Amino acid sequence: MHRIFTLISVGLLLGGCTLKTAYNQLDWVMASYIEDVVTLSDSQEAELEKRLKSTLKWHRQSQLPEYANWLKTIRSDVDKGLTVPIVESHFETLELFWRRMVNRGIQDMVVLLPDLNLAQRQEILAKLNENNSEFLESFKNVNHEELKDERYYKIEENFERWLGPLSQQQLDMISDYMKISSALYQERYQARLYWHNKFSALLLTDTDKTTLKQNLESLFLYPERHRTDKYQQKIQQNIHAFSVLVVNITSVMTQAQKMHLFDELDDFQQIFTELSVETVD
Repeated sequence: MHRIFTLISVGLLLGGCTLKTAYNQLDWVMASYIEDVVTLSDSQEAELEKRLKSTLKWHRQSQLPEYANWLKTIRSDVDKGLTVPIVESHFETLELFWRRMVNRGIQDMVVLLPDLNLAQRQEILAKLNENNSEFLESFKNVNHEELKDERYYKIEENFERWLGPLSQQQLDMISDYMKISSALYQERYQARLYWHNKFSALLLTDTDKTTLKQNLESLFLYPERHRTDKYQQKIQQNIHAFSVLVVNITSVMTQAQKMHLFDELDDFQQIFTELSVETVD
């Protein structure tokens, strides 16, 4: 569910013009982020910029049209009436979009990582250790009741972003969902520790590109392979419960909420369509 909410949230906190501007600046934003993590040579910077431009061109031309078509399908499904299998199929589509992006990133990492020297790799690990320490410290001091409230309001906020103000009946549905869904804080904590240790070992081990690609795919593309059966089962139960919530809330939408939803879907569909055909130097 964490990845699903990450994808859903990409454009929700931004207005149309802001989203378009941010997307068109992703190449230097991503380059700046990477260069904050590791100091690159001039030739490495040039290779990074070339690959970022190529990857973003791929995403713009091949993925954004699919996002637009997907939103069109959602609009049609909502109009006909959602069912749990339909909602779950849309989550599967989101997962597919996510995996495609990750897979493309892995293709670039297979080329870029072997060119890093030991000092650069240790620099990356130091930054990861710093970020991980901050995460672990925040986890130690976590107040589970506060986190529960935060989850509730985040879900409410997301629904209101799409539908407008919710009725008391719809808010009660969110409360019911909270009672049966799993927060998975401990599981995510353990998963982050596992990922950090595996990636650290990968970064400090020289392998051929085929083995490197397989290891990166295992860590980034197929994280479910490293989860316990119990953890994976809880994730699937959460997805099902959230799908039921979506069906229940949309089944009692007012006409105003439905029109608000259609306006949002149409706006984002137009933005993705326009971005897909723009030419950026």
